[in-house]
Amino acid sequence: MKTIVHRHHTRFWIAAIVLLTVSIGWYFSANPAFRGMEENALDLMFGLRYRPSGEKTPEVAVVMVDERAIEKDFGYYDPLPRRYLARLIDTVASKGARVIAVDIAFYDRLEQLDARGDSVLLQAMLRAGNVISVSIWHRQEDGSVRLQQPHPFFAEGLRGVGYANLQISGGGGLSTVREFKPAANLSDGSRALAFASLAYCLYREKDPDAFIADVLERRSLPLTASEGVIINYTGPPPIWEKQADGDWLQKEEGPTAIYRSSRLTGDLAWPDDLFKDKAVIIGNGGEFVPDRFVTPYYKPTLGNWMYGAEVHANAFLTLLRETYIVPVHSGWVIAALLLLTIVMVWSTVRLGLVGELAAAFLLIVTVWVAAYSLFASQGLWVPAMSATLTVLVAYFATSIYQAFTEEKTKRQIKTMFARYAPPAYVEELIKDPTKLELGGEEKEISILFSDIEGFTHIAENLSPKQLVELLNQYLGAMTDTIFRQGGSLDKYIGDAIVAVFGAPLPQNEHALHACYAALEMQKRLADLREQWKSAGLPPIRNRIGINTGNVVFGNIGSDIRYDYTGIGDNMNLASRLEGANKQYGTYIMISDFTYQQVRERVIVRDLDVIVVKGKSKPVKVYELLGRANEPLPEATRKLIEHYQDGIELYRKRQWEAAAVKFEQALAHAHTDEASKLYIKRCKAFLTQPPGEDWDGTFHMTEK
Repeated sequence: MKTIVHRHHTRFWIAAIVLLTVSIGWYFSANPAFRGMEENALDLMFGLRYRPSGEKTPEVAVVMVDERAIEKDFGYYDPLPRRYLARLIDTVASKGARVIAVDIAFYDRLEQLDARGDSVLLQAMLRAGNVISVSIWHRQEDGSVRLQQPHPFFAEGLRGVGYANLQISGGGGLSTVREFKPAANLSDGSRALAFASLAYCLYREKDPDAFIADVLERRSLPLTASEGVIINYTGPPPIWEKQADGDWLQKEEGPTAIYRSSRLTGDLAWPDDLFKDKAVIIGNGGEFVPDRFVTPYYKPTLGNWMYGAEVHANAFLTLLRETYIVPVHSGWVIAALLLLTIVMVWSTVRLGLVGELAAAFLLIVTVWVAAYSLFASQGLWVPAMSATLTVLVAYFATSIYQAFTEEKTKRQIKTMFARYAPPAYVEELIKDPTKLELGGEEKEISILFSDIEGFTHIAENLSPKQLVELLNQYLGAMTDTIFRQGGSLDKYIGDAIVAVFGAPLPQNEHALHACYAALEMQKRLADLREQWKSAGLPPIRNRIGINTGNVVFGNIGSDIRYDYTGIGDNMNLASRLEGANKQYGTYIMISDFTYQQVRERVIVRDLDVIVVKGKSKPVKVYELLGRANEPLPEATRKLIEHYQDGIELYRKRQWEAAAVKFEQALAHAHTDEASKLYIKRCKAFLTQPPGEDWDGTFHMTEK
């Protein structure tokens, strides 16, 4: 069905916007080029999740070799003295460590620095029986990978070797460690195990070869696109401060127990079960060691780098606890993006500026709250940045579309309705053009029907030009008065005016505004009569009928032509009341339905109980005289006083006494046609009284 807003055209473009927006959101979430955005969001989730508890991870501990541990006994620090490492391994082993993972490379022998140091270290490894060390793989110019292993001399003392390479990503201003590759295929066809993975296998007594097979065949771990596992960091690293005496002070603790080796191998006494059943990772913790990394918890103002040994400890815990961080399945991502887009597009189309901005804000907040909740509770990685981008794209795309299409609709609406409806009505249609579609709704409104008294006679005595000018001036003034009271012009029927109050916009006290409009119309018309008199034009008077009730109001008609109007008995009754004024010589008649809503705010006189032509139910009617806060002239008040007494006597069938009262009313206003009408009725009833079933109702025989 064709309408001004072209619904099908609009639906097509809205669907296109939804499809395009979801595609953009999905593209950003799946494209590796934009992964950095989501990684930054993931870093934020880590920061929000961490809550210091004071408890240390029971499965792992880290020992950092510091300068103070070796400065007295050895003349060099780099490379680390092998004799000291032997002493440290013995100490850690004696404290019950289940696995000793040394994150220090032994690529060469150091016989020139210490002839027996390597042998001492080898013996310490053999005594412990649970020591592993690191290798590192290098990518060659031809693209192949070469694994650099420890010197063969140490092979006998090591339970295994794992590569220490970590996955570096560039999301943000610094390269950050967020993943590690648990196992890898090498160029020569062999397979290798990561350092943290090897520690995990020894700790759990798993077969390393079987673990490698499970990983590379994607049977056990949730691997990323780069075949890595996201490290589920338990918290930020501790913050260390080096003292003047070379000692290290831990200013802020992290969740992992970290020891400086100088304290372990010094004079302090430590419990024999300090490392019982723990995996102990030993690393180089020197002040200028390059083995430090940026993690999700890094803050440039604090400079809280994380040592490589600590990173490996977190990777080990991720495997051990199986607390994997898994990206949300693509199907759920697409569904969520679609839902966000639909809600945002609907809000932008249906709500005003404040509403659509509030909707965008709430949707974005919902995205981040949901993303954090799923991350913290289930380890799910939601592409929050892509979802946020989707909301913004949906908002701006829909806004741009509306800017191009709605301006034309606004111009159409203003052109069609500005002359026939108050500004508030026009603005409402501009906000929601669907009100122009065919259809309607039932609502309570007040209807004002006005017609010029004796218009046919007036028209016969004026030239066509004079008649048109007079009628335009009259209709313009009356319509403006209606608009000032918030009414809407329903239609012109020749010289007649049909106006409604309470439609299409809801209006508080619509009955009262209709009454005030009628009173103002009479005042305005009185001023116009003075102008017309001086111009030699005939005086014009109009009659007004007002009724209040439920009508069906909306766009009623066909595809070719329709009017925004109301239909129903209550519309017709307002018209009948306008015509009924002729019987009583009045100019504003209101129904009892209207009066009951305005009785405290206006002055009326009781006219009659009538049954209008074409109807069977009686309705009580009143003449509207003025506002309650505007006193009537003395003569009018006396008229009403005697008239009201007469009405009461009339309805009690006291015809003679009632006639006297109406005569007294005429003494104050000898032209009062209502009093004359009742005098005539009283005389008729004195001659021929009505039947016993008479209830005071008068049946109208003409419109």
